[in-house]
Amino acid sequence: MADQQNGARQLDTWKEIAAYLGVSTRTAQQWAKHSGMPVNRMPGSRTRVWASLEQLDEWNAQAHGGPASDEQIADKPGDTSAAIEPPLGRGWLPWRAVAILAILAAAGVATFELARFFRKGQPALWRVDRKTLIVSDERNRDLWRFDLPDRPAVWENVLPQLQGVYLADLDGDGQTEVLYAYDRYAGSDPLLYCFRANGKLAWTYRVHRSRTNALNTHLEEQRRIRVLGSLKHARPDGGIIVVGGYCAPQSHYAVEVLTAGGHRVAEYFHPGYFVSMVITDLHRDGHEEILLGGVNDAWYDQGYGGATLVVLDSARVEGQGPVPSGDSRQIAGVPTGLEKAVLLFREFARGSPLEYCHVISLEPYPGGMTVWVQGKETVAFRLDSRLRLTGLTVESVYEHKLLSRLPPGAPYAEKMALLNRELAHIKVLKNDFDPSYKGTDPEPMGTDYSVP
Repeated sequence: MADQQNGARQLDTWKEIAAYLGVSTRTAQQWAKHSGMPVNRMPGSRTRVWASLEQLDEWNAQAHGGPASDEQIADKPGDTSAAIEPPLGRGWLPWRAVAILAILAAAGVATFELARFFRKGQPALWRVDRKTLIVSDERNRDLWRFDLPDRPAVWENVLPQLQGVYLADLDGDGQTEVLYAYDRYAGSDPLLYCFRANGKLAWTYRVHRSRTNALNTHLEEQRRIRVLGSLKHARPDGGIIVVGGYCAPQSHYAVEVLTAGGHRVAEYFHPGYFVSMVITDLHRDGHEEILLGGVNDAWYDQGYGGATLVVLDSARVEGQGPVPSGDSRQIAGVPTGLEKAVLLFREFARGSPLEYCHVISLEPYPGGMTVWVQGKETVAFRLDSRLRLTGLTVESVYEHKLLSRLPPGAPYAEKMALLNRELAHIKVLKNDFDPSYKGTDPEPMGTDYSVP
């Protein structure tokens, strides 16, 4: 215990010394061994010690500046017992710093996630409210609005497959551009708008220009934009946007290729109209094809049927489609088109004058495609990779109507023969995909494909 005789203050054991300093016995021993804490040993003994309170207070004030704790002791390299504790009042700093950094990191991650959640994305959805085009992100959060010159026509009510907006990164900057085909019902000046992702108007384009047909008749310049799309890779001349416009009175259609800046670099003319377009690498050979479905009015007037599939090489969009000689739809001064394929589907199930057959949808798949032809009824034609007919699917009601011509209990083979006779014929005006096609006549009537 402490010896206070003659006014002296003294501690006589490690336990008393440690208790006085507020640390463990082991810590006190380490301070005495490594930090110069004044401890005296009893003569003739290696374990009994004593220390003066005045000396301890003076040493503690100089070494630590105040009370110590066990947590301030760290193992000293090379010492198998323990290391010296760091100065009092500092040992907790690294641990608290780590804790603070962890809290800040967690807060930073939470802030980032919240910012990402609330940050608006790229253009993904659109709608028109009277005269205002409204573009939203994938979460339907409005990004921007644009006031149009007048309330636009909504042609999708007539042909649902027609869409007035196309979204894509056209210039490769990682931002989604918005193409909008503006049109009014009457007295319109159809325009193609291109907007940046932030809603800034980049450019406008008026589709097509004035032309004259083979009969020297002026063809109306204004057009109704019916198809919009883009190539996966731009052409050498920068062409990447594909836009198609239709002039109803003359059954005259133009497919144009534009650069990302809205400049025309190629055009192809068609005697009819297109309502569906798919751009794909049909044979996985690195060359994109432009697949167009609609009507060829010139051949419809020949009595076969006007529903048509036209395949263009994206690198050779030029000329005009097949038109019989002297037809008013033939454009003066424009050479024969460079299509890769032109197919015509036989007319079937015609209803009112507006229900003539036309190709409404194209669905490529590995090894071929499905062509949906619609009149009063709908039939799906399956084509192989050479665009040869391999089969068809008929709407159940229409199939039942056709098969009702046969006697009850007719064998399956007879039923299929009837469907093939009525539907399974395709007139081929051109087909570069089929080596067996040998059309060389400048005005060929074509070759028929039918299901065997």
